[in-house]
Amino acid sequence: MRISELAQESGTPVATIKYYIREGLLPAGTPVNARQSDYGTQHLERLRLIRGLMNVLGASIEQVRDVIGVIDQPDQEPWEAMKFATEAIPAPHQHEKPGISRARVVLERLGLPCSPEHPAVRHLDSALAFAEEIGMAMSAEQLAVYVEAARRTARADVEHIPWQSREDSVRQAVLGTVVYEPVLLALRRIAHRELGMAHYEHHDGEHELAPSSPPEG
Repeated sequence: MRISELAQESGTPVATIKYYIREGLLPAGTPVNARQSDYGTQHLERLRLIRGLMNVLGASIEQVRDVIGVIDQPDQEPWEAMKFATEAIPAPHQHEKPGISRARVVLERLGLPCSPEHPAVRHLDSALAFAEEIGMAMSAEQLAVYVEAARRTARADVEHIPWQSREDSVRQAVLGTVVYEPVLLALRRIAHRELGMAHYEHHDGEHELAPSSPPEG
């Protein structure tokens, strides 16, 4: 397909496509003549990936480049690719760096590996500090539940990696790490809503059963 067709199919302006090519996010098309190039389904898939990373996850051009750079090196180990992906994906807005390492204490107590330099550990540190400062510190019991849920989620992700193919396993390891995280967040919020609805339905039923005035004696 021509670049105009690629733009129409992907919903991405031609100027943006050319920008992605200049930035190394999208491979150039196959030259047809001096003025035209041909683009295939791999370009369409890459554009959808770029737009998803930027629009859904809020990734910057630099972060998209990091993620794509990992995907485009299929000769590396999937576990190593997953590690790079967790460091490349956008992180939540961080609170100011806390003075003490709450994350290290929590992770060591619950048996999770703790590398102070890993971005996720720093994010956890900031999140725990912020929760404590506003009077919503998490209890050990609540943190244990979160850790178990995280482990089960991570195991589910790993079980879907096609280990038979190095190229496919790297791609799945990277994109599974990046793309599924918003799904987890959305499902948690939906579960909160479900519990809230059940709570109010339960209490509404109690009110309906309660007498409107004390019985006369």
